[in-house]
Amino acid sequence: MEQKNEKTTSEIGAKFSQFLKEKRIAKGLSIRKFSILIYGSESQNSYLNDIENGKREPNLKTLSLILDRLNCSIDFIEH
Repeated sequence: MEQKNEKTTSEIGAKFSQFLKEKRIAKGLSIRKFSILIYGSESQNSYLNDIENGKREPNLKTLSLILDRLNCSIDFIEH
């Protein structure tokens, strides 16, 4: 029986949280304006805030959308 490696998921989630916050701050954006950049509206600002603060982890679709909107790749994991 294969076990899920929750530690790896948590490490990736923590790295993404840090990456997301650094990118938002570097762009000089509030979480509200960041939500508009990513989703085109403010509707997801609390969700992005939770991701940024490590309270939630994005699903693959959200991760892909965020990276695409930031014009970034998955390389944040290696840093």
